[in-house]
Amino acid sequence: MKRRGYAAFSVAILFCTLVSVCGCKSTSPNVREGTQPHAAYAVLLPSNGDKAVERMRAGVEAEAARQGSTVDIFYTNNPKDSDSLRELLESCAEQGYSALGIALSFADADSEESVSAAAKQGMPIVLFGVPTDFTRSEMHDDGVFAVVTVDAVKLGELGANYIVSKCTAGGTVAILAESVADAPQQQGAESVFRAATGLQLLESVPPDNASSTLQTRAEQLIRANPKLTAIYCCSNRASLEASRAAKNEGKDGELWIVGTDCTESAHKQNDATVAIDYQEIGAEAFRKMYEAATCGTALPAEPATVYAEPYILQ
Repeated sequence: MKRRGYAAFSVAILFCTLVSVCGCKSTSPNVREGTQPHAAYAVLLPSNGDKAVERMRAGVEAEAARQGSTVDIFYTNNPKDSDSLRELLESCAEQGYSALGIALSFADADSEESVSAAAKQGMPIVLFGVPTDFTRSEMHDDGVFAVVTVDAVKLGELGANYIVSKCTAGGTVAILAESVADAPQQQGAESVFRAATGLQLLESVPPDNASSTLQTRAEQLIRANPKLTAIYCCSNRASLEASRAAKNEGKDGELWIVGTDCTESAHKQNDATVAIDYQEIGAEAFRKMYEAATCGTALPAEPATVYAEPYILQ
């Protein structure tokens, strides 16, 4: 089974050093006096050096350039500082940006109030990225024009379909989930495996983090099922632990191991990963910002949700 290097991604949330399409700026817009020029649109990103974040930024900037527009990009080192977030959002609203894009991943209820306050000043907002335990419905009535993200169920379906295409002789397959947050990926993979001819799906339940580690669970899974042919892993960490377990159990290279949104180190150890197209998420986020600002589109009762298509990287 081939193993190739690949740089994948993980994601976070929100804001504070200003960068524009044309270069860096050391200060935020001069809101009170209105003397500092700014772009037509603004985007808020986490400044954690994450490759997924930079891919989303690249998508935003490329689409802005294609539309003949400009975008200012704000970063922050402290996404949990609700006061700084509120001030930045108020600054963007007062400065008169045509629309605002906010990257989301680990957003919480504290963000809702700040986003709502900014939206009430008449600035359309587009949320984009990969959420985890964030409940988007809390913002549905608070000025959000659209949400651009990935369909987690489809991640699982794609990973399972890849395994089905490789296990043409049949066999036993399993799903390794890191936590209950992986339930959508697990659901998607289960539906594919159960419909596949000649494959037996082992029962899988999201792990109880207090009782055993992922690696221990993976080792027990491999040890108890000598005919196991493949494991679909619902997260980056699950794929790392599954690869380590296969090596420890003398099955390195004998099992198909497919991960989800894997980092480079995890992907090197796996046969494939279900990759998230972060650049397309950023590009689509800007398209929605542009649409909201230029087409005179009224805010929907609930924001439209747009899904970027995932893909397999081998």
